[in-house]
Amino acid sequence: MASGPGNLRSLGSGNMRSFFSLLPHISTLQVGTSAETLKVEQKAPRGTVAARESVSAPGKYWFQVGMREKGIKTAVGFMSKGQTTEYMRDQSLAGEAHVSFGGAGWIHPKELKASLGYKEGDTVRAEVDFDQKKIRFFVNETLAGQDEWTHPEAFPAISVDTGGGAELDVTFGPGVCSQEAKV
Repeated sequence: MASGPGNLRSLGSGNMRSFFSLLPHISTLQVGTSAETLKVEQKAPRGTVAARESVSAPGKYWFQVGMREKGIKTAVGFMSKGQTTEYMRDQSLAGEAHVSFGGAGWIHPKELKASLGYKEGDTVRAEVDFDQKKIRFFVNETLAGQDEWTHPEAFPAISVDTGGGAELDVTFGPGVCSQEAKV
């Protein structure tokens, strides 16, 4: 993991800033060193894709997902190990802790009601703040909700449901979150 001046930390470069899929019919197309498109075919199974490597304390990290085409349910968030392909909603993910935000406006697994949901055309940002032990979710730069995160590392992750396709534009932030977000 690369470090910058002060507490500004980047996600690194190359393969670190990308998702991998163990699921059939889900692929990624790299469109730069910090951006990619996640393509979900209609016959893709329900599951989760995670970043190749984690981010870790100290500091704040974020990634955002542009919902270009969203014909399915999705959840955006972080996992503690990045090893499961189960959908990030239920309490138990085969020993994997997670916090995720679904389009209907619920933060899982605690089922906390967020102030906003999201849909096709929206941009969702997930931010992990290791110093404050929080994960925050933003929709179009407006804070939608948050939950606690007590793990020393986090894997950015996206869950997708069955029954339709999607094209999601993913961008990894450079480290400490932009001050543009409306809190």
